[in-house]
Amino acid sequence: MVQNLHMRVLFVSPTFGDFGGMEFFVFALASEIQKSGEAETRILFKTSPDCHLKPQFEQALNEAPCPVQFATRLSHQLVKAIAWSDIVHMQNLSPDVIIAAKLLRKPVVSTIQNKNHATGTLHERLWIICLRLLDRRWYNSRFVESTWDPKNRLRHSDVLPVISRLPNPSIFVEPQKRSGFIFLARWIANKGLEELLQAYHAAKIKHANHPLILVGDGPLRLFVETWIKENNVPNVSIKGFVSTDEKNRLIASSKWLVAPAKTREDLGLTPIEARSIGVPCIVTRDGGLPEAAGKHALLCEPGDVAGLQKCLEVAANMSEHDYIKLASSTHEELKSSLKPLSCYLDEYKMLLGK
Repeated sequence: MVQNLHMRVLFVSPTFGDFGGMEFFVFALASEIQKSGEAETRILFKTSPDCHLKPQFEQALNEAPCPVQFATRLSHQLVKAIAWSDIVHMQNLSPDVIIAAKLLRKPVVSTIQNKNHATGTLHERLWIICLRLLDRRWYNSRFVESTWDPKNRLRHSDVLPVISRLPNPSIFVEPQKRSGFIFLARWIANKGLEELLQAYHAAKIKHANHPLILVGDGPLRLFVETWIKENNVPNVSIKGFVSTDEKNRLIASSKWLVAPAKTREDLGLTPIEARSIGVPCIVTRDGGLPEAAGKHALLCEPGDVAGLQKCLEVAANMSEHDYIKLASSTHEELKSSLKPLSCYLDEYKMLLGK
């Protein structure tokens, strides 16, 4: 019997050994629930046989907000952890976790961060069945929801962007002191970097007044450097990988964040990070990006160089008055749409009848 105002929450997440967005979210959520004083939390990471923890992950374990375990699929340790809990909160869909929780009569909920690729495989059909067994499901974006439940038939579902860390508001830069465009992503195909370079080069703007900052690195590094040199593209600054603090500082001092992906993005965190400090966005109509960028973003089609060029020109030629108004509006819109991590505690209480 669950005691009043106390519950045991188990967070289950897959991991490949990197301490990325999903792992950080689990740590942040567990910390928020734990500090409420109304719950005891544990984290269990499901690993594959070839999983090796990276140094950043090992360092994070030293600062973990609660006990952390590692287990393989269908293991005794996994079942034992579920048996300990009053409620299980998964990241994405794990059939073994859902089935074990149901057999042990534990409420099981899931945050679904990745789109359904609709492969038609047996594995995907099993995921769909398990999706229906959940007591509660939160999709990362409406786009992600549409890939799993296109006709919106499943009850007890909601859209709740996975946001656990945003830039400190203290780094806010006055709109009049910002300049140019910033791109932040891994430099791989389909992130729109090639189209952005072409659009920026062709844009009828004063490039000296509207520089382009490129943050990140990846397989396209040599192509980017070569293309900029061969085409003599002015005012492009390559920063490479930078610290989180430096990344946030660069966003805050830029007038626009540009995210021109063509990958059917699940959501897109960088537009939300930018808007949290009042920096508006230029994005493609790709997956969940328009949701992340908000209704005040400038939009173009994925892969459309001419459309992206036009967006850059509109942004560069916008009056200071209109820009300040738009920057404020996109910031206020984001504030009203985000929910604190503590909202999950209310959901757990409801499921447990508290």
